[in-house]
Amino acid sequence: MPMIPSSHTSLSAPRVILHASPGSNVFPRELPARMVGAGITLELVRSSCALYRLLLGRRTDIVLVDAAAIDDDGSPLVRNLREASTVGIVAGVARLGLHSPSQVIDWGADAWVVDSADADTVIATVRGLARRMDAVEPAIAPSTTASETAPAGNGGHWRLDSAGWCLITPDEQAIALTSTERAVLAALIDAGGSPLSREDLMQALDDGDPANARRRLEMLVFRLRRKVHDRSGLPLPLLTARGNGYLFLDHNSSSPLGGRNS
Repeated sequence: MPMIPSSHTSLSAPRVILHASPGSNVFPRELPARMVGAGITLELVRSSCALYRLLLGRRTDIVLVDAAAIDDDGSPLVRNLREASTVGIVAGVARLGLHSPSQVIDWGADAWVVDSADADTVIATVRGLARRMDAVEPAIAPSTTASETAPAGNGGHWRLDSAGWCLITPDEQAIALTSTERAVLAALIDAGGSPLSREDLMQALDDGDPANARRRLEMLVFRLRRKVHDRSGLPLPLLTARGNGYLFLDHNSSSPLGGRNS
């Protein structure tokens, strides 16, 4: 198993988020108090949206998550979390549940515990995983803002291919896009470097529930930044315009944006 990049903290006191969705009892009820008492920095969240927001806003080493937890898009939260980040993941597996330990490992969990495990066992598992995490970079960096400079590439520019289903990086790597990623990126690229409001971008998601569309947009941006960086090694110049949505700022193009490849 490859080493997992994370923030560098004391191995005995990793920064941990416990995702405990309503009705989940896979982790011991006394676990939060026991972890804090053991000197572990702990945050408790109840939804995937809250989890992603916290990951974007602070450095985290490890996430504890119920293997049965489902993300807002209907996919297993463990799998989406692994696709979106390099944070360490400990999955709680119910002995009589639908998901086996081998399945959650295939999804990307780094370790697992069964629902009969006591707090001491879970804490020992967290510390054991922390000892294997030797990188010094944060698992998920705080979101980039428009006031920060987007790093330059290798002289080319970011663009969509002629069909719009792949994002082409400045060094000519092609990254396949989902339909929603394509719609949001196309809108931002067509804006020519000008910011678009969240409301404008939410229309591309074709979601009748505005509150849900806002959450989906935030998670899409979060995952897209991580996906592009993981697959190309380059930071995606999709920036947050404070109070005004997002913009795509390509510093390598002679025009505000490279545009689509014709």
